[in-house]
Amino acid sequence: MTAAISLSAVAGAPAHAAPPIAADSAQVTTTLLTLKFPSCEGCEVGVASFVLGSTDDWSAKPKVVKDGTVRFVVPKDRTDGLSITVRAPWEGATGYVTNVALRYKGQDTWDRVDFATARTAKRASACWAGTDQDAATMKVRVRKVQVEGYGGKVAGTIAWAAVTQDWLRPVVASPHGVVGTQDVMPCMES
Repeated sequence: MTAAISLSAVAGAPAHAAPPIAADSAQVTTTLLTLKFPSCEGCEVGVASFVLGSTDDWSAKPKVVKDGTVRFVVPKDRTDGLSITVRAPWEGATGYVTNVALRYKGQDTWDRVDFATARTAKRASACWAGTDQDAATMKVRVRKVQVEGYGGKVAGTIAWAAVTQDWLRPVVASPHGVVGTQDVMPCMES
């Protein structure tokens, strides 16, 4: 049973002050996802969810990093199979959109990942296993790197979770730690 507190019962507030506040989060059907990008001011970040075998996908309108942070309201049932994309202002014609590596092969969930580890990784997952929490925060590291693009080497981006996340397959090739797609990342349920 969900309990509600009416603001009219608090400090003599008028009954029309506000709708009741749910005291039970069981009714909350979304997750406030806060992504912290301490070194990617002005980067465009997107989130999308697609699990192979489902009949549809979900995505939010991309947002620009301001003061090192972006926030998305994600349906809880879409956090499973969520991937995060980053477009940095410095990028050249890479031919793909950078995805945040949420886990590099050989890393365990909650392992801290530094640039040296990320840059030498050959395989990664960009699919989040999701959460049933009302709020989640993830710190993402981003660095400008040289990648093979159209016509040779161009400026590109490596992006990874500072702490390895609970992840879903597939584990894809990540040359020098970089994960990229031309469309939404197809994730697989565990």
